[in-house]
This record gives sequence, structure tokens and C-alpha cells, in this order.
Amino acid sequence: MRGSQTIRLQVPAMLTQLTTTRFWRILAWGGSAVILLLPAVAMQFTTDVQWTAADFLVAGGMLLAVCLALEGLLRVSQDPWYRLAAALSVLTALLLTWANAAVGIIGAETNPQNRVFVLVVLLAMLGSLITGFRPKGMAQTMLLTGVLQALIALVAYVSAWGNIIAISAPFVLLWWSAALLFRLSVPTATPAAENAAHIATADDSTHGR
Repeated sequence: MRGSQTIRLQVPAMLTQLTTTRFWRILAWGGSAVILLLPAVAMQFTTDVQWTAADFLVAGGMLLAVCLALEGLLRVSQDPWYRLAAALSVLTALLLTWANAAVGIIGAETNPQNRVFVLVVLLAMLGSLITGFRPKGMAQTMLLTGVLQALIALVAYVSAWGNIIAISAPFVLLWWSAALLFRLSVPTATPAAENAAHIATADDSTHGR
């Protein structure tokens, strides 16, 4: 239909080059291998790093889940903004889970109150599934995920669990940054397209009488 065009924020050429499937695969799988190798190498030179086989299995499982999640999201869209948002979302979920399991966010890692942060990651996952990984739905999901993380920090402070506002703020910022990037990948209708859609709706209403 004439005039039915869409516009989107222009993507920088460098960003386009850095968001290819090959780039993200090398970064994800290669980075995961490096992360697992670092403690293994460090253990050969210092006793300050002591990873057990269980530690490597848990870390490997988390990194594998991240790589597979990113692989799936790369298949959803080739839009650079979407891919950058997807990578940021997956990375934020990994950092939150890793920090919570390793040292704990509310007190020590053994504090049962830290289990509440599982809800944050679950919201991001379920929201993505429910919205079918569509850009607009993903943006709304990441926005709500950041809100939930902020609310948990507020509840923790009011309930005297601990002041985790400073720790939670970077995660909230990351979730909301991902939401903004997902939003940038949503095409915006031009005025001509909106007028064409309005005319088409009016014609349908007329013929339907």
C-alpha cells in the first residue's frame, strides 16, 4: 500500500558489524571458555583460588544456559538493537545469578532471603516467553523486571534485611537499558503509514455496512 512505510532509529555501521551472529557466537562461547579456564589456571599458581569439580560444573551449566539462550535470541531477529538488547538481558541475568550464588546480595550467599532474586530472573524468562520474544513485549518485560528488582531492594531496606540499594541500582539500570534497546528495535509508523491505516479502517467499516 502506498505510504505504508516504517521508520526506525538509524543503526551505526560499527554496531551493525559488531552484532553479527558470528561475532556473538565467538564472544559467548569463547568468553565462556575463558571464564572457566581462568580459575583452573589460577589454581596452579595460588592457593587463594580453590574451585571444586562441583564449582566448575555449576559455572559451566550457567554459562551453557547463557550461550544457548543467546543462540535462541539471535535467531529471533537480525536487528542490531534487538541483538544488543538480548545480549545485555542475558548478561544481566547471569551476573545477578552468579553474584547471588557466589557471595549473596542480602547478606551471605546462604541467606534464604536471597532466594527472592530468583523471581527477578523468572520474570525476565516468563515475560519473554509470554510475549513471544517480540521487541515491544521484550521491552515491557525488561522494564517490569527492573521495577521488580528495585521493589525488592526497597522491601529489603524497609524490612531491615539490609541496605542493598547501591548493589541493586546497577542491575536496575542494566534491565532498563535492555528495555530501551529492545524499544529501539521496534519499527515506528510514519504519518503516511498511519493515515493509510486509518483510511483502510474507514473503508472496511464502510464496506461492512
